Amino acid sequence: MQQTKRWDDIEELLGSSGGGGHCDWQGGYCSGDVTHTILYVTSEGPSPATYCVRHYTLELANLIETHLPCCRDPLSAHICGWGPIEDPYRLDSLDD
Repeated sequence: MQQTKRWDDIEELLGSSGGGGHCDWQGGYCSGDVTHTILYVTSEGPSPATYCVRHYTLELANLIETHLPCCRDPLSAHICGWGPIEDPYRLDSLDD
């Protein structure tokens, strides 16, 4: 069975937002507990956004179900990681 790579430097990437910050949902104010992250691809490297579980799910669903079907770029051009704040998955591990 393939072993999934994880982020060695997740605490550094998340900075002060890891687990204690606010939900980064852009659809309005959210007071939900931050439990998950999506690491977006930028020219400077991974850029984390933290979400409550509800908005994390909606954000991923919007990307996969709405945006990707009409986008020429693969998922890896948009995000490089996702999952629980404590131990998110690395998208590059799917290519091994």
